[in-house]
This record gives sequence, C-alpha cells and structure tokens, in this order.
Amino acid sequence: MICLETERLILRDYREDDFEEYYRLKSDSGTMYYLQDIQLHTREEACEDFQKVLEDRKRPDRKFYFLHVELKDSHKQVGSVGYTVTGDTPVGKMVGAGYFIYPKFWGKGYTTEAFGRVLEYAFSEGNVYKVSTGCLAENAGSERVMQKCGMIREAEHIDYEWHDGKMKTRREYRLLKREWSRMKSAKEEVRGEMVCKIRKWKMEDAADLAAVISSKKVQDNLRDGLPYPYTEQDGREYISAMLSADENETFAFAVTADGRVVGSIGVFRQGNVHRRTAELGYYIAENYWGRGIMTEAVKQICRYVFENSDIIRIYAEPFAYNEASCRVLEKAGFQYEGTLRSNAVKNGKVIDMKMYSCLKEI
Repeated sequence: MICLETERLILRDYREDDFEEYYRLKSDSGTMYYLQDIQLHTREEACEDFQKVLEDRKRPDRKFYFLHVELKDSHKQVGSVGYTVTGDTPVGKMVGAGYFIYPKFWGKGYTTEAFGRVLEYAFSEGNVYKVSTGCLAENAGSERVMQKCGMIREAEHIDYEWHDGKMKTRREYRLLKREWSRMKSAKEEVRGEMVCKIRKWKMEDAADLAAVISSKKVQDNLRDGLPYPYTEQDGREYISAMLSADENETFAFAVTADGRVVGSIGVFRQGNVHRRTAELGYYIAENYWGRGIMTEAVKQICRYVFENSDIIRIYAEPFAYNEASCRVLEKAGFQYEGTLRSNAVKNGKVIDMKMYSCLKEI
C-alpha cells in the first residue's frame, strides 16, 4: 500500500471505499477535458475500471500506479496523479505519467507538489528508469507543471490528434533517473551552502565580474561585443553604467553565492509598442554551472521586476545549442514559444535561437 505525503497533500493507493470519489473525478468534464479518451461516462463503466485498479494493486507485476490525492488538513479530494508501467528493461521500468486535478485546485501549486512527489517515489523507490509524459500545446498550465518538475522537452508533434473539433499539436517530455538525481543534488546543494542571491552592483565587484566573464566558454554563449580578455577596468565601466541607468528601464543585478559575485543577470525594457516587454540576459562563472544557481536567480529577478514595474512579459533568446540555458528558463517557469531559425551569427556560424517568455500573473 503506497502512501506518500507532501507539505499539503496525501497521495495514496485507492481503497474500496473510494469508488464514489473515483467515479466523480473521472467523469467530471472539466477535469477530464484534455483526457477524454479515459473519461468515464457511466457507473457501470466506472465500476469495471475501478475494480481493475484494485486488482492490479495486488499483483507482483503491478502496472498501474495512479494515486488518490487529497488535502492533508481536510482530506478533501484534489485529483489523481501517477504513472503506468509501459515496459521493463535491465536498467529499470519505462513509465507514462499523468495527472488530473479538479479545476478549482488549478493554479495553487498542488499539481506540481503532487507530481514532484510521485517522481521522487518512482526514481528512489519504484525502480523507474524513464518517465514520459506530454500534453497538448494549448494546455500551458500542464506544461508548466512538467517544466517546474524538471522534465525535459523531447518533441513537438504538429496536428497530432483530433480534439474538441479540430487537430491539435502535442508536446512530449521526459525525465531519466540520472537526470532526476542530478537535479536533486543541485537542489540540495542550493538549500545547503550554495545560497544564491541577486543584489545591486557595487564598484568593488569589478574584479569578481572580470574573473567571471574572462572565459571563452562563457562568452561563447553570449552576444558579441564583450572585450576578451575582460579586465577589471571593463568591469568598472559596466558597473558604473548599470548604476547610472534608469531604474525603470534597466534592472541589473549581481548574482552572488559563496559570499562573492559569481554571475550577472539583467532585465531590459524594450521600446515603442513593446514598452511593457523586457529582455532577460544572464551568465555565470563556469565553475558554478549545473548547481541550480542561475535558475534561482532568474526566479528572483522576474519576481522583482513584476512586483516593482509595469512590465508584463519577460523574454529570453538563448542560442539553440545552449541546452543548459534553455533548461534554466524552463525550470524557472518560462514557456518555450518557438525556434528563430538562422537568427544569429556566432563564431562564424549561422545558428538558431529559441524564444522563451514568462508572463506576469494578473
């Protein structure tokens, strides 16, 4: 009998006395709008389906791991989340995951909280090697859950399925056990000694800034125009320019960890009809890559800008080959909008860029 907990939720196997709640959830048209292929329509259909769930739970080769989700304080049903085993390999199980939550609980973080706990169970206790899932491209809320749980986008299938009277595009996501373990380690490191904070620049940061950006690998992921090598005097000039800039147009911060400056991040307001849109840019010292620091910095600056200005959209355009930067944006809650083909020339090569954006919740 599986029983998991989070800060606000209990996730557990279904019991025989859960039938009414199971039927009510899976027959609810709002909850099942994007899962019409498994929606239940009659009590007889629901009873047969529910019995299969209860019987499967007892099997040694169990396939169905979808759990009842309820509020910890009131035990009110929230929805269901879990996975189905689709295959078994020498390195672990292959599973397809999903979730369906009552609409009244959307937008409160419950789905991310529950799905994150299921992923933890799958990889740490369930002998799962790969989790796959996906959603229709229009279902932005569901895609945000996948991104916030660290899943990686694998594909976009144009006009993949007929839904609600028209063909719609589907996006596929995955997470491997080693990717989950790496992400977990990075989060634990950030929670421990590796605390990231953004703050206003100080002139005495020039030496640290020069050390960060005097790296060919760092500059290979940035736009052209930066001096190389980057000197302390270059740092002083940049910091001076940021400190004297209009604070309603330029939001520039140092990224700090270990008590020192390890990177730079900024949001820059655009003009004319785009005056409530701003572009995000950032970089971090090479020896701090992969530790979750920049993801946290992006979250902090977006929160600051949305709370302290009238900007409603922040976008970023990483080079398409810079997968790590794309992952930073996805984990920070940015939405992938498309690929800008042959949009730049870097190091003598014509390259694609990707467009990501984050909107202010109004």
